[in-house]
Amino acid sequence: MNCRAVGRKVPLNATLEREVARIDQIWSQYRETYSSVGPWLFGEFSIADCMFAPVASRFKTYGINVSTASAEYMHFILDHEQMGAWIRQAHAEPETIDVAEVGI
Repeated sequence: MNCRAVGRKVPLNATLEREVARIDQIWSQYRETYSSVGPWLFGEFSIADCMFAPVASRFKTYGINVSTASAEYMHFILDHEQMGAWIRQAHAEPETIDVAEVGI
């Protein structure tokens, strides 16, 4: 995960489009099912939210479009105080990993 990167672009092929659609479906389905319980994927905070935080960051980095329900979930994760701290700490890192610097 390179949360310092912004505005990256890579060509979306059929495999990537299927994976994005699969994640979008998961996020939409569970947010619609559990939204009355709370703002996290299953209502309350869980390990699933930890697993999807880097995915949300990647989607933001590459400007991936998702459904409204998924976009709301993604923004909730990215706007969360602890995620913000993680991103701020990443921006403070002086080193880069060349292989992580992909896209234009």
